[in-house]
Amino acid sequence: MAKKNQIKGSCLALAVLAGVIFQGCSLQSKLSERPVNYKFLDYKGAIRKTLTPEQAQSFLDNWFFYDSTENSETSIGESFKVNYKKKKGNCLDYAVCAAALLSDNQYQPSILCMAEENRGHALFVYKKDGKLGALGNTPLEAKYSTVEDLVKAMKSTYRLHYSNYAIVNLDNLFPNHSWIDGDINAQPKIISKLKSSCSEVKE
Repeated sequence: MAKKNQIKGSCLALAVLAGVIFQGCSLQSKLSERPVNYKFLDYKGAIRKTLTPEQAQSFLDNWFFYDSTENSETSIGESFKVNYKKKKGNCLDYAVCAAALLSDNQYQPSILCMAEENRGHALFVYKKDGKLGALGNTPLEAKYSTVEDLVKAMKSTYRLHYSNYAIVNLDNLFPNHSWIDGDINAQPKIISKLKSSCSEVKE
């Protein structure tokens, strides 16, 4: 009888433990769905609180603003720390912000750089459920199989056509996460990478 009660007690303890674990998973899931209030967060807090691509895009949509005065001649492409303080920038700044916000959530800091004659564009690329999506001031849902499909989607979704593209890993270009909190001049390096290793879009 004592042994039977002991087994029942063990089963009850396991059930309670399982309930706590699953409740924790559910809580984490709910937290990742909530929009983040960035008003009182510094740049490090913003990174900690942002858990999903959806939350990162929400930051870009609601807390970051496009600066039409910044272009390839006037913008140098600052780190996330600088951009977060300014709360405004061009497409590259949008992409760097998205990459930084998700940098502690196992997302690679991959920037899609696109070019067409004398104009260019940049987005942060991520993978979700085996499909590619992009975050930035022209976001794309995670439903594409290849990077080239993303580039083509820019034309069908935003009427923006680009003939050449390249993926740039920020960690490779800027060691020690200097693209997050350092003093960098990102644009020249990224443009150089685009010129040296770009792929052509096949129509």
